[in-house]
Amino acid sequence: YFLVFLHNKQNLKQTLDTIERGEVIGLVGNTGVSSGPHLHFEVWREFEAVDPLIYFPEYRSKDLTSFNE
Repeated sequence: YFLVFLHNKQNLKQTLDTIERGEVIGLVGNTGVSSGPHLHFEVWREFEAVDPLIYFPEYRSKDLTSFNE
């Protein structure tokens, strides 16, 4: 597995660092071509993209856009 986090204001971890549950890894930002501050998050397994909601089923039924709390 590897994870991709994009558009961060600041990364607090480096490539290939191991992270622990609950650890802060970056600060949300608005870098590159984006419509506002947000987190772009990807999960990859064996060189194929995987739906991250598989690992966070509690968010599957929630609207995760910034317009809704």
